[in-house]
This record gives sequence, C-alpha cells and structure tokens, in this order.
Amino acid sequence: MKPLKLYVKVTLLTVAIMVTTLGIAVVPLIQKISNVIILEKKEKIELAAVSLATETGQPEQPRNMDIDRVSREAKLVKNMRYTFTLVKVYRLVDTTLVEVASAEESKPNLPFLQEEVLAIKQRETIRQDLKIPEARYFRVVVPIIGRNRETKVVEVMGAVEIISTLDDSLKTIADITNYLLMLVALAIVVTLISFYLVMNSWIYKPISNLLLAMQSSQSGNLSLAVEVRAPDEIGVLTSKFNQMISQLKTMSKEREEYQQHLAEEIARTTRELWRLTRYSSELERLAAVGQTAAQFAHEVGTPLHIINGHIKLLKNKFSADEKASQKLAIVIEQVKRIETIVRNMLDRTRVSNLEKEEIQLNSLVEKICQAIAPNIEEKGLKLEMFLAKDLPIVSANKEKLEQALLNLLNNALDATDNGKINVTTTYEAISDEIVIKVEDTGSGISQDIAKKIFDPLYTTKELGKGTGLGLVIVQQVAHQHNGRVEFDTKEGSGTTFRLCLPVSISKEELIAK
Repeated sequence: MKPLKLYVKVTLLTVAIMVTTLGIAVVPLIQKISNVIILEKKEKIELAAVSLATETGQPEQPRNMDIDRVSREAKLVKNMRYTFTLVKVYRLVDTTLVEVASAEESKPNLPFLQEEVLAIKQRETIRQDLKIPEARYFRVVVPIIGRNRETKVVEVMGAVEIISTLDDSLKTIADITNYLLMLVALAIVVTLISFYLVMNSWIYKPISNLLLAMQSSQSGNLSLAVEVRAPDEIGVLTSKFNQMISQLKTMSKEREEYQQHLAEEIARTTRELWRLTRYSSELERLAAVGQTAAQFAHEVGTPLHIINGHIKLLKNKFSADEKASQKLAIVIEQVKRIETIVRNMLDRTRVSNLEKEEIQLNSLVEKICQAIAPNIEEKGLKLEMFLAKDLPIVSANKEKLEQALLNLLNNALDATDNGKINVTTTYEAISDEIVIKVEDTGSGISQDIAKKIFDPLYTTKELGKGTGLGLVIVQQVAHQHNGRVEFDTKEGSGTTFRLCLPVSISKEELIAK
C-alpha cells in the first residue's frame, strides 16, 4: 500500500478536526432547539387550557355549569389545534372530578389519581409527559376557579384537561436536525474539496516542483529553476533552492573550466616533457656521434700526422725535382683538408659557449646567399631576397648563424627541382625578435616525415648525399641563441622554415646611434 501524501494527511486531519468541532457545536445546538420547540409547544397547550378554564369559570356562573356552552367551547378549542387529542371539562364534586363536557374523539382517557385531585383543589396545575407506544403526548390539567353566585366565595369549581400529541414538534425537530446535519455534511465536503485544492495548489505542487528540480539536479541538469509562486515559507524555500542551484551551476562551470585548464596544462606539460625527452635523446645521439667522431679523429689524426711528416721529409728530399715537389705539395694540401674535415665534424657535434658579437643580419644573409647563388643557378632555380630595412642588431655567433642559414638554404636547394627560393628578414615588434624565413617551392614534407626532421642522423636523402645533422645543427644554433626554429609545409606545395632570434639592441636604439 502506497503511503499517503502529506497534503492528503493534512486534509484528512483538518476534516477530522472540523467534524469533531462541528459535532461538539451542533449536538448542543440541536438539543437546545429541541428543548425550545417542545417548551413552546407545551406553553401553547397550557395556554389553551388556561384560556378554557378561565372562560368556564366566569363570575356570574351558577354552581352548575352550562354544559352545552362548555361542550361547545371544548370542541372549539380542540378544533383550533389539530394536535389536541383530548379536551375535557370536569366539575369538582367533593373529592372527585366529574366530566361535564368533552370534545369529540378525545383520547386517551386517563383516570385521575387522588393526589392529582388534591393538587387541583389546591389550585395547582398538573403537567405530565406521556409516552404511549408509537406516540408521545403532553397532558395539562388546569383548575377552574370561579366565584360562587350564592356564597360569593372564589373557589375551585372543576378542571380543564387537555392532552396534545408532540409528534409535529418532534418531526420539526427531526427536520431541523436533518437540515443541520446536511449543512454540516455540505460544509465538510466543501471544506474538504477547498482545502484539498488549496493544499494541492499552495503546498503539494510547489513541493512536487522542488522534488522534480532536485531529481533533475541529481542527474546533472542544473539549468532548471523553480518558479516562486508566493512570498511564503515555501516561496522562501524555493528561492533559496534556486540560489543554491545557481551557486552549484557556477561552481560546476568553474570546476569544468578548471578541469579543462588542468587538462590543457597536463597536455602542454606532456608535450614539453616529450619534447625534452626527444631533445635529451637527440643530445644523447649527438653525444654518441661526437664520441664516435672523436675516436675517428684520434684514430685518423695520428696516421695523418705521420703521413704529413713523411711527406714533408719527401718534399725536402725531392726539393730539386720540381714535378715531385708539386705533387707532394698537393698531397700535403689534401691531408690538411682531411684534417680540416675531421676537425669541422668534431666542431659540429660539440656544444660549447659561443663568442657572440653584434651582427647586422641583412649583411650576413646577403653574404650566404651570394655564396650559394652559383649552386642555385646551376640547378635552374631563382633566388629572391626580401630584406627588411633598419633591422635591429642581434648578439650572435657569426659562424654559427652562417652555418645554420647555409644548412637551411642547402635543404631548400635539395628539395626544389624547379621554381624559386625566397629569403626574407622581418622584425616582429610584439615578440621583439628577428625572423629569417627561407621559403621554397619544392615537394614539401609529408606528415610522417615532418615529425622526425629534427631527429639526429635522420635523413630522406640518398646514401652519400646527406648526414641527417643539418636541421639538428640549425635547431642547436637557434637554442644557443635563445631562439627557435619553426616550419610550415604542405606536401606538393613547398616548405617554409623560420629562424627566430631575439633582439639585443632595439630598433629605436639603432636609429639613435
């Protein structure tokens, strides 16, 4: 069995209290009305008896009553009240009441008791409730007092007896009782319906709306606001609930924003960690390469020194032979070239403190472009320079920058079969840095290869045409100068590399100089 709703319980309790209150109030009221009606009825019966007794005991009446006149009056009294069932007139003879007149169909006939006769003689009125099966009557006996014509003495001459049914009064009482009970029942029904509707509208619906909103908020929906219907306690509760939901919504939004920010920070940190891991791996690989190169230089350097020493001895020995001296000079030059190559290879794998100087980048770019111009022209390509005016001076190592720029141009040259190569210098005021941009119209870089281009010893060139260290060196030079290397590429549409270097002297300072 389902438990009753709160508003149903309150309604039933209110109706029970109302029924009890009305019962306590109506029952005495009905009793009071019944007493008033019965009392009024009895007073009318007694008044009729008194009137008849007074009329019968008129002065100047002889001792012997006028029976015909008394009979007419008795009939008249009975006919005036349809509820009168008995109207009789008695004459007092010694200690006995003798009937002298009676209305027709007077009933019920009750004998007089001796006590009643004595009471009449003492001028007392007899009042008596009679309960006969299926009927209730009221009996009144009023003494007839008159003046004796002969003795002129006022005395009791007889009595008037009237019996009346009380059924009409009881019926009236029953009708009034039924009417009152019907009004009470109607009031209870109207109160029940009204109270139910009021409780449903003022209490149940607002509480139901609150419960629905709570269930919705439990499922995560914080956008539902409950309407405040009235400024009562439930209205205050609803308003507080809406404020709580609004605060929860704000807190939830802040939490989501914080989680999103946290996720972004985690992703950024992960990327940075991955970058540092890759960079560490690159450094390890470069260290391995450097160690190999050092071993190679050590192993090759000693024989080269020995060879160089013996060749110089041979050159001194054959100094008279011009052709032999020339050939030995060529051998000595090539040995020196081998030593230079080995030493340069070692320099490329070493990370050391750079000696920096203030450099005009446009001059450096022009110099490198002029140096590589013959190779570009030989391949049938076009080289264009777009150099910004009044570039700020940067503090950098000239040889390292030349090496980085030369690697970028060589990569562009190797990747481009036709078209052109553009070299651009610009100053970015927001980031306060100079950007050297090398743009080619070559085949571009695929997405898979683009992820590995800064890995040491990784190359897509044919065997013998590349070492996989060019872009590694460019990145290393950029990091040594607190800068960075960026690139954009689209397979089949060319590649753009940007070498970004921080400015040491501002443009305003340069103009001031």
